[in-house]
Amino acid sequence: MDVEYLKNENSLTVKPKGRMDTNTSPILNEQAKTKMEDITELILDLENVPYVSSGGLRVILEWEQIMEDRSGQFKMLHVNDNIKKVLDLTGLLSDITIE
Repeated sequence: MDVEYLKNENSLTVKPKGRMDTNTSPILNEQAKTKMEDITELILDLENVPYVSSGGLRVILEWEQIMEDRSGQFKMLHVNDNIKKVLDLTGLLSDITIE
């Protein structure tokens, strides 16, 4: 999985390419967390992510919790309909900001 990180002051955008599944999500999570030290806004851009498994959902939940603990903001961009369905079925759609 290729990942692009864009940091701007206290904001970090994470743009993965490929599936967020059981194999790729732990690596993505560990790499991204090393870049989150001083941020208060975390943006997950899913433009190039066709699929999110339960492993990817765990990462999303963990990042949302990290930002909540910091009184920051977590949001997701370019979420396709299939991922929205998964978020809706798990009850996460109402908890996460999607633009």
